[in-house]
Amino acid sequence: MTNKDYKNEPHPVWSRFVDGELDLKTAFWGYLVGGTFVWSFANGILSQISFFKNGWFVSMAIGVFFITNRVWVCAGHYIREKVKKNEPTHWGLLTQCLCILNGLSMILISYAVFC
Repeated sequence: MTNKDYKNEPHPVWSRFVDGELDLKTAFWGYLVGGTFVWSFANGILSQISFFKNGWFVSMAIGVFFITNRVWVCAGHYIREKVKKNEPTHWGLLTQCLCILNGLSMILISYAVFC
């Protein structure tokens, strides 16, 4: 596998995030916390528009699951890098635990909305 040159990308931070190469702090705080909040808030606003009355939740769930999955991959990359350096991996493990809780909460909210 070749190393990707992110300097040539039009949006290097987003590209690193999607590829799972973004640093853990930015992935967690920028995307899992901030990105999920903004995405959910925007979909909550859309839910008030009659055109999106029925489809806003599906969009929110897909976005939250995508963000959670990519943060999981970034945490896995962080863990692999720390293992190579023989350093503690607890922040990566805690992030993956929060990804599990985030996914479970979205599943439970989906169940509550559709059942």
